[in-house]
Amino acid sequence: MDRDSDGYPSSPLSRRAGVQTPSWVTFREEERASNTVLCFPFKPLRDVRLSRKDKFEMREPTTTRPVAVDPIEAYKTKVKLLETELERLNKKLEDLRRDYSRLYTRAQHSDARCTDARWKFKRLREAYEDLARVTYETYGKEEFRALKEKVEADKQQVARKRFLASQTMLVINTDDTDTESAAH
Repeated sequence: MDRDSDGYPSSPLSRRAGVQTPSWVTFREEERASNTVLCFPFKPLRDVRLSRKDKFEMREPTTTRPVAVDPIEAYKTKVKLLETELERLNKKLEDLRRDYSRLYTRAQHSDARCTDARWKFKRLREAYEDLARVTYETYGKEEFRALKEKVEADKQQVARKRFLASQTMLVINTDDTDTESAAH
């Protein structure tokens, strides 16, 4: 079995990765180590490679050793990120509030215009009703009926005059066609 420089057996996986792991590091210890200050549980050892002269040469590993992360700094960074996200969400919420306020104001104005139009129509209808009542009371029942009949008679007379005028035009047109056909 292959052993590392400390005398511990090394796994084929760690040999392939270029990093030798002591056998006493179990998965649980790796997990616990990754949750603590040390993020990288393996200890990189010197890399043994063949040189051009086919001699073993000791070289420093090409991978950098992981830096221990300070939990307080990590927490501060996380807090800064959360504060930035909170500011972004607050800005978005403020924009939404502004849009809602604008839409609500516009709806209130349109509702006020509708209410104003309804109120004007109601006032107009009341004015016509008052006019009809005053006319009815002023002229009395019979006079009001006579006035109404006179208006209807005038309407019928105007309609009759229009009808006769249209008939006269037809007659004139008919006479023109007869004279034209006789001329040919």
